Amino acid sequence: MEYKFAAQRQLSFIISVGGRNRLVSFGNRNQAGVAIFMTSDEKVANVIRRHSLSRRGVIQETTPKTAADDTAKVAKPAVKTTGTMAKAAPTAAKPAPKPVSTDADPKERTFDNYTVARETICKELGIKKGDVRNPNTLAQVAKEHGIIIKYKEL
Repeated sequence: MEYKFAAQRQLSFIISVGGRNRLVSFGNRNQAGVAIFMTSDEKVANVIRRHSLSRRGVIQETTPKTAADDTAKVAKPAVKTTGTMAKAAPTAAKPAPKPVSTDADPKERTFDNYTVARETICKELGIKKGDVRNPNTLAQVAKEHGIIIKYKEL
C-alpha cells in the first residue's frame, strides 16, 4: 500500500526507523501547490504520523481510504440517546477504597505520612492543597474540623 503525505512547503527531516536513520524529503510542489512524500513502508508512515510536524498540522496524510481499512477497524458500540441529552453507557463499579484509618474513634485518623494525610484531608474537607503546606498547618486545620491526625511509626 502506498502512504501519501502532503505539506504546504518543501520539508526535509531525518527519522529513525528500526534503529536506522532515514531522510524524509517532501518533493517540489505539484500543480495543486503542495509538496508530496510517498512511501510503501508502513513503519515509516507510522513514524511520520507521530512526528511533531504532523501533530502540529504542517504534514497531513492524504492516503486514500480503502474498504479493507474500514473493515479492519473495530466499531464502537452505539449509545442510545433519549431526548436531547445522551446517556453514557454504565461502567463497571470500582471497588471501594481501603480505609486509611482502622482506629475505633472516627475522629482520630492514622496515616502513613504527611503527603497521604494532606491528600486525604484536603479531598474530604474541600481545602486547597496550597493552603496546607506543612504538617503543623494540616494538624491545625484538621483539628478545626474535629479530626485528630496521627502518623504510623516506622
